[in-house]
Amino acid sequence: MTEPAKFGRYELLERVGQGTLGVLYRARDTVLGREVAVKVMATGFLGDTSAHARFFHEAKAAARLQHVNIVTVFEFGEQQETPYIVMEFLRGFSLAERMRQNTALPLREKVDIAIQLCAGLEAAHKQGVVHRDVKPANVWLCLNGTVKLLDFGIATAASSNATVVDMFGSPGYMSPEQIEGREVDARSDIFSAGAVVYEMLTGHHPFEGDSPTAVMLKIVNDVPRRIGNRELPPALETAVARALEKAPDARYARAADFGRDLKTVKASMPNPRETATVIIDRSKLILPPRNAPPPPSRTAPEPSAAHAPEPGEAPARGFDKWPVIAVIGVVLAAVAIAWYVLTRP
Repeated sequence: MTEPAKFGRYELLERVGQGTLGVLYRARDTVLGREVAVKVMATGFLGDTSAHARFFHEAKAAARLQHVNIVTVFEFGEQQETPYIVMEFLRGFSLAERMRQNTALPLREKVDIAIQLCAGLEAAHKQGVVHRDVKPANVWLCLNGTVKLLDFGIATAASSNATVVDMFGSPGYMSPEQIEGREVDARSDIFSAGAVVYEMLTGHHPFEGDSPTAVMLKIVNDVPRRIGNRELPPALETAVARALEKAPDARYARAADFGRDLKTVKASMPNPRETATVIIDRSKLILPPRNAPPPPSRTAPEPSAAHAPEPGEAPARGFDKWPVIAVIGVVLAAVAIAWYVLTRP
């Protein structure tokens, strides 16, 4: 089925992505004249009532949350039995895409991403919303450096019970209690955030297996390998290990606590922006002409050509003061003798 050119007052401009349930478009709000993102439910789910409910739930959950580190939802609507969500349009790329690039993220940037992720989670948790699907694909890196948490499609109210039947999430980032269908709260998201930070720091998942089932078994039963990178601050590894504790009570109680420790780590790291850099503005330099003679040397001047000795000639001697002093001494002695002779009785 071909998508209509408009949904409500929103004119679709180009397709920019696709998720499990929907297709994402860059669009224009014809009333306010602003650029927005419109997420339209994929045609394969239009007849699925549970997918409709999840799609609406995403819009409703995200619309409750107003925070700089959470994507802003403007509107939810339905046209020709096709639901759509209108959100702010974000320029950038997901953390998953960034980690696949050849250029490694600087450590300070990794820590900053983790801090902003914790800030977004804390804002959601304060509103009683547990994300339940924190993973690199749902962490958006804006071009201006802001981090946005996306996709609240399977978010639940805090302290809700998730059964194995309705369990959703990404196996590599799910908490043990989420896998086992036990009660989940904000600490489940903290575990997932710890898994994301672990992957940023190491380049691999904290729990790896040959299949999703094998991965989930390791999450429930195994302890992840220590990061063991001597270049990382020990406090950073300690914070990630605490976020990945099996027992919820052993983890951070709040995402803000995890973020606080990460801020302490960041504050202890050298800031390249504070390194002094001297920039010379050549336009303000007073430079001599290109053909100008070199400046005079600060060393003793060489003898001029007029006084230079000829070849084979002995160099000229300087002024000798001792003969003059001897003559003056003889004259003074003669005067003294004459005065004595003339004045004696």
